Amino acid sequence: MPSFDPLGLRSAPADVTHALRALPELAERLEQVTQDTSVLEEVRAGVEAIKRDLLALSEIRDETAAIRGDTAALPALGEQMGRVAEAVQALPKIDERLASIEAAMPVLVQVQQHLERLPEAIETLGRDLAKLPELLDRMLVSLDRLDGTVATLQASVEPLGRIANRMPGRGPRGS
Repeated sequence: MPSFDPLGLRSAPADVTHALRALPELAERLEQVTQDTSVLEEVRAGVEAIKRDLLALSEIRDETAAIRGDTAALPALGEQMGRVAEAVQALPKIDERLASIEAAMPVLVQVQQHLERLPEAIETLGRDLAKLPELLDRMLVSLDRLDGTVATLQASVEPLGRIANRMPGRGPRGS
Protein backbone atom coordinates (compact mmCIF):
# COMPACT_ATOMS: atom_id res chain seq x y z
CA MET A 1 0.00 0.00 0.00
CA PRO A 2 1.48 3.38 -1.04
CA SER A 3 2.24 5.85 1.74
CA PHE A 4 0.38 9.15 1.99
CA ASP A 5 2.02 11.86 -0.23
CA PRO A 6 -0.12 15.05 0.01
CA LEU A 7 2.21 17.22 -2.06
CA GLY A 8 2.92 14.62 -4.73
CA LEU A 9 6.64 15.04 -4.22
CA ARG A 10 7.43 11.37 -4.68
CA SER A 11 6.74 11.81 -8.35
CA ALA A 12 8.83 15.02 -8.71
CA PRO A 13 11.73 14.76 -11.14
CA ALA A 14 15.19 14.22 -9.70
CA ASP A 15 16.31 17.69 -10.90
CA VAL A 16 13.64 19.41 -8.81
CA THR A 17 14.59 17.35 -5.78
CA HIS A 18 18.25 18.21 -6.28
CA ALA A 19 17.38 21.93 -6.67
CA LEU A 20 15.30 21.92 -3.48
CA ARG A 21 18.16 20.33 -1.56
CA ALA A 22 20.56 23.01 -2.84
CA LEU A 23 18.45 25.96 -1.61
CA PRO A 24 19.89 26.09 1.95
CA GLU A 25 23.42 26.14 0.56
CA LEU A 26 22.37 28.87 -1.89
CA ALA A 27 21.09 30.98 1.01
CA GLU A 28 24.41 30.53 2.83
CA ARG A 29 26.35 31.55 -0.26
CA LEU A 30 24.15 34.64 -0.76
CA GLU A 31 24.88 35.63 2.83
CA GLN A 32 28.61 35.16 2.23
CA VAL A 33 28.44 37.31 -0.94
CA THR A 34 26.71 40.02 1.09
CA GLN A 35 29.45 39.92 3.68
CA ASP A 36 32.27 39.79 1.12
CA THR A 37 31.00 42.80 -0.85
CA SER A 38 30.05 45.01 2.08
CA VAL A 39 33.16 47.22 1.76
CA LEU A 40 32.96 47.85 -1.98
CA GLU A 41 31.10 51.15 -1.65
CA GLU A 42 33.68 52.46 0.80
CA VAL A 43 36.48 51.37 -1.54
CA ARG A 44 34.73 53.10 -4.45
CA ALA A 45 34.46 56.37 -2.48
CA GLY A 46 38.16 56.16 -1.61
CA VAL A 47 39.14 55.52 -5.22
CA GLU A 48 37.01 58.45 -6.40
CA ALA A 49 38.74 60.75 -3.88
CA ILE A 50 42.14 59.53 -5.07
CA LYS A 51 41.07 60.06 -8.68
CA ARG A 52 40.12 63.69 -7.95
CA ASP A 53 43.42 64.25 -6.18
CA LEU A 54 45.40 62.73 -9.03
CA LEU A 55 43.89 65.14 -11.55
CA ALA A 56 46.11 67.85 -10.05
CA LEU A 57 49.14 65.64 -10.70
CA SER A 58 48.42 65.55 -14.43
CA GLU A 59 48.71 69.36 -14.49
CA ILE A 60 52.06 69.11 -12.73
CA ARG A 61 53.18 66.49 -15.27
CA ASP A 62 52.19 68.78 -18.16
CA GLU A 63 53.99 71.71 -16.60
CA THR A 64 57.07 69.58 -15.98
CA ALA A 65 57.06 68.61 -19.66
CA ALA A 66 56.87 72.30 -20.56
CA ILE A 67 59.80 73.03 -18.24
CA ARG A 68 61.78 70.25 -19.92
CA GLY A 69 61.08 71.83 -23.32
CA ASP A 70 61.95 75.27 -22.01
CA THR A 71 65.22 74.10 -20.47
CA ALA A 72 66.32 72.04 -23.47
CA ALA A 73 68.17 75.07 -24.79
CA LEU A 74 70.22 75.53 -21.61
CA PRO A 75 73.22 73.40 -22.68
CA ALA A 76 73.63 75.46 -25.88
CA LEU A 77 73.22 78.63 -23.86
CA GLY A 78 75.97 77.47 -21.48
CA GLU A 79 78.33 76.99 -24.40
CA GLN A 80 77.61 80.48 -25.68
CA MET A 81 78.13 81.95 -22.23
CA GLY A 82 81.47 80.14 -22.09
CA ARG A 83 82.55 81.84 -25.30
CA VAL A 84 81.55 85.22 -23.91
CA ALA A 85 83.57 84.49 -20.76
CA GLU A 86 86.60 83.64 -22.84
CA ALA A 87 86.14 86.81 -24.89
CA VAL A 88 85.78 89.00 -21.83
CA GLN A 89 88.48 87.90 -19.38
CA ALA A 90 87.46 90.48 -16.81
CA LEU A 91 83.98 89.07 -16.29
CA PRO A 92 84.33 85.26 -15.79
CA LYS A 93 83.26 85.21 -12.13
CA ILE A 94 80.20 87.39 -12.78
CA ASP A 95 79.30 85.25 -15.79
CA GLU A 96 79.37 82.02 -13.75
CA ARG A 97 77.12 83.50 -11.08
CA LEU A 98 74.63 84.82 -13.65
CA ALA A 99 74.50 81.44 -15.40
CA SER A 100 73.67 79.55 -12.20
CA ILE A 101 70.99 82.12 -11.21
CA GLU A 102 69.53 82.00 -14.72
CA ALA A 103 69.39 78.19 -14.69
CA ALA A 104 67.56 78.17 -11.35
CA MET A 105 64.93 80.83 -12.17
CA PRO A 106 62.49 78.75 -14.29
CA VAL A 107 62.39 76.06 -11.62
CA LEU A 108 61.88 78.61 -8.84
CA VAL A 109 59.01 80.25 -10.74
CA GLN A 110 57.33 76.87 -11.26
CA VAL A 111 57.76 75.96 -7.59
CA GLN A 112 56.24 79.28 -6.57
CA GLN A 113 53.23 78.70 -8.85
CA HIS A 114 52.67 75.23 -7.42
CA LEU A 115 52.93 76.52 -3.86
CA GLU A 116 50.28 79.15 -4.61
CA ARG A 117 47.85 76.35 -5.64
CA LEU A 118 48.62 74.17 -2.63
CA PRO A 119 46.06 75.75 -0.23
CA GLU A 120 43.28 75.23 -2.79
CA ALA A 121 44.22 71.57 -3.23
CA ILE A 122 44.31 71.08 0.54
CA GLU A 123 40.91 72.77 0.90
CA THR A 124 39.42 70.51 -1.78
CA LEU A 125 40.85 67.46 -0.07
CA GLY A 126 39.42 68.65 3.26
CA ARG A 127 35.94 69.07 1.75
CA ASP A 128 36.13 65.58 0.26
CA LEU A 129 37.21 64.13 3.59
CA ALA A 130 34.35 65.95 5.33
CA LYS A 131 31.87 64.20 3.03
CA LEU A 132 33.25 60.77 3.89
CA PRO A 133 31.30 60.23 7.16
CA GLU A 134 28.01 61.02 5.42
CA LEU A 135 28.83 58.58 2.64
CA LEU A 136 29.73 55.93 5.19
CA ASP A 137 26.44 56.53 7.04
CA ARG A 138 24.50 56.14 3.80
CA MET A 139 26.43 52.96 3.04
CA LEU A 140 25.52 51.56 6.48
CA VAL A 141 21.84 52.32 5.85
CA SER A 142 22.08 50.53 2.51
CA LEU A 143 23.78 47.58 4.15
CA ASP A 144 21.01 47.42 6.77
CA ARG A 145 18.41 47.36 4.00
CA LEU A 146 20.37 44.67 2.20
CA ASP A 147 20.60 42.66 5.42
CA GLY A 148 16.81 42.94 5.80
CA THR A 149 16.29 41.81 2.23
CA VAL A 150 18.57 38.82 2.74
CA ALA A 151 16.70 37.94 5.96
CA THR A 152 13.40 38.11 4.05
CA LEU A 153 14.87 35.92 1.33
CA GLN A 154 16.04 33.40 3.92
CA ALA A 155 12.63 33.38 5.55
CA SER A 156 10.91 32.78 2.23
CA VAL A 157 13.32 29.95 1.33
CA GLU A 158 12.98 28.25 4.72
CA PRO A 159 9.64 26.50 3.84
CA LEU A 160 11.37 24.99 0.81
CA GLY A 161 14.00 23.58 3.16
CA ARG A 162 11.30 21.96 5.26
CA ILE A 163 9.73 20.48 2.14
CA ALA A 164 13.14 19.24 1.04
CA ASN A 165 13.58 17.55 4.43
CA ARG A 166 10.30 15.64 3.87
CA MET A 167 11.61 14.21 0.61
CA PRO A 168 12.20 10.46 0.50
CA GLY A 169 15.56 9.55 1.95
CA ARG A 170 15.77 12.78 4.03
CA GLY A 171 15.17 13.13 7.75
CA PRO A 172 13.18 10.83 10.09
CA ARG A 173 9.86 11.09 8.13
CA GLY A 174 11.31 10.09 4.76
CA SER A 175 12.06 6.45 5.58
